[in-house]
Amino acid sequence: MSEGSFLPQNLAFIAKKMEGYSRNRFRLETTSADTATAGRIITINLPENSLCDMHSLAMWADVNTSNGTTFTGANGNASNAVAKLPADTTSLIRSVEVYINGVQVQQGMAEYNTVAHILKAGRGNINNDETKERVVNHSRMSSVTGVTASNSNSAAIDDLSVCIDKWYGFLNECSTRFLPTDLLGAIQIRITLADNSVLSPNELSNDGLAISDDSNFSPPVGLSYTMNNMYFTIDTISLDPMYSMAVRDMLQREQFVPLNYKEYYTFQLDGQTGTSYTNRFSLSSTSIDKIYAVQRPSSYNNEGLPAVDLTSNAEGDRFIAKFFEMPLYDSATNKNGTYRYNFSINNIKHPQYQARALEAARDLAFVNDKLHDKSPGYIPTTLSTFKSVYGIVPLTLCHPEQPISVQSGYNSKGINTQLTFEATGLSGVPSAYQSFVVVETTPQLRIAAGRNLAVSH
Repeated sequence: MSEGSFLPQNLAFIAKKMEGYSRNRFRLETTSADTATAGRIITINLPENSLCDMHSLAMWADVNTSNGTTFTGANGNASNAVAKLPADTTSLIRSVEVYINGVQVQQGMAEYNTVAHILKAGRGNINNDETKERVVNHSRMSSVTGVTASNSNSAAIDDLSVCIDKWYGFLNECSTRFLPTDLLGAIQIRITLADNSVLSPNELSNDGLAISDDSNFSPPVGLSYTMNNMYFTIDTISLDPMYSMAVRDMLQREQFVPLNYKEYYTFQLDGQTGTSYTNRFSLSSTSIDKIYAVQRPSSYNNEGLPAVDLTSNAEGDRFIAKFFEMPLYDSATNKNGTYRYNFSINNIKHPQYQARALEAARDLAFVNDKLHDKSPGYIPTTLSTFKSVYGIVPLTLCHPEQPISVQSGYNSKGINTQLTFEATGLSGVPSAYQSFVVVETTPQLRIAAGRNLAVSH
């Protein structure tokens, strides 16, 4: 062929075969009872001496909420309410910790469910949210209409089977999809369930979820949920012995085998009351990839708060649990208002000017590489919805389109790095609000002979 010629792969005749390949699925029981309530810790151990497909890891359970709780309604009279589950099964997880041979490779990040909600807003899309996740992962809060106080409370409670199969961090975001536990050793997962504050009340004498939040409103007490019949499943595969020999040969030749994965850190600034603030934090990391900043009312985790009703959100969620409401606090609804922001790393501004609300909405797609024509889009469907509940301000510091196996983010190791998020021009703020920042990093697990492990953050 002449110089510069090219043969497309789709014209080539290629046929290959993987020898000795087999796959099977196993059920894993928890090390404690298969029933749990808010705040309980669930522990499981992955199969040893196996090659585990971590994308197949799933938690299964039946979940039901409480009924018959009382509260003072908008008219000042006592009424009944039942607890409604928030959207997405990951909302029921407060923290996930991962240990390998006693070495903690994933910390219990503060509010795993909040981090998952922020990440899904940009990484997810409406098509997936409306199909697979609605069927399997309870991606929509279920409203109840036409139910009166004279009806049985059981008509309004949530009583359903759910699956949790999205995991953020080491379990699902590794540079390799398959983990050889014969090389790593015993992998233990500790999951702490979320508090009851993630639940929303449904007033039996009203249509819909939200209960008016006025001067007469007194939040319901006793809202709760219970998980029953819990178990986990995971696929393991068998390969030609050549794979195992190749890995062991690498261990003999190299000092260690590297494995990159995602880790998330959270920083909170509470008790803000004014129209501007600066959230300062520091982090030592080999690769700081992305930063996400949000604001939310300081009362977000109070129990019994009514859900946010997004009646104008035609395609997305109609209701959002108050726990996951993240307003941008801009002065305008459908255009840029007074809200301004920027990040700073060692006094270098990112961006070099004060950005506005619409730039944050665009960057939510940019940091997830969703600006091309064939992009599946993200979860917010209108600018007003973005500002009212998905007010996420993102920043990317890593090279785009790089896999997890490549650390391309900002290296703050060995230097005193100060990071800030500054917001001004906030409008309509509550009596007190909180700044919540999530930092996405790529640490490295180093696997040496004899199941010796070390984590380089």
